[in-house]
Amino acid sequence: MNKAILLSHGSGGKLMLDLIKNLFINYFDNKIISTQTDSAVLDKYNKNIVFTCVQGILNILSQK
Repeated sequence: MNKAILLSHGSGGKLMLDLIKNLFINYFDNKIISTQTDSAVLDKYNKNIVFTCVQGILNILSQK
């Protein structure tokens, strides 16, 4: 594992996956983080609402 976080860690590829698995999950592991999803399901009023920060999803929804 690298001793520094590099710009290439932000590309979403193998370096990012290794960083998440080897650093963040080791130190911040809990039921929510261990799902390793890029969204959150918000159970409000017995309806599943999904919140995400993925730009591609926002672009698709904003074009409708």
